[in-house]
Amino acid sequence: MSTLGRLLDLPNVVGLKWAAPSAYEYNKGLRLFARRTCVLDNQLQFVQSHMMGACGIDTHPTNYWPEWGVQLWGLLQAGKYKETEQSINKVVMPFYDLFVEISQFTGSEGNLDKLCLELVGVASSGVRPPVRVFRDRFRTKVRKMLKDCGVPRCKWSRGE
Repeated sequence: MSTLGRLLDLPNVVGLKWAAPSAYEYNKGLRLFARRTCVLDNQLQFVQSHMMGACGIDTHPTNYWPEWGVQLWGLLQAGKYKETEQSINKVVMPFYDLFVEISQFTGSEGNLDKLCLELVGVASSGVRPPVRVFRDRFRTKVRKMLKDCGVPRCKWSRGE
């Protein structure tokens, strides 16, 4: 914490993407740093971090569904925390449930983002070594997750 505090004294440091190994350390970091700089929640504690002064959140679904991300931030800004949690449980948590399964095969977060982008019609690159190619193996599960979450523009079958 003290090292981060010193880094935040540097004139070119204007923000902190924050996560910590324990709930206590996460809370302490918010208490110490949210008044000093723009803190972005990287711990899936969007409501808590917003209530404690964070100015942003890191959500993977926003990469392939930006309108949802804008709506989620609007809920936070309006103090609609129950609705925010409902949206997180509908959209963010299914992504991470699938990520846990896929990461056992790939070991990487970004690759699921790339497959989701592909399935909504946005070109994305392939995996980089040493990550194993996984798209064909998980494409059906990812499509189902996107459909269940209500993601628009999703290509529901290979032929579309």
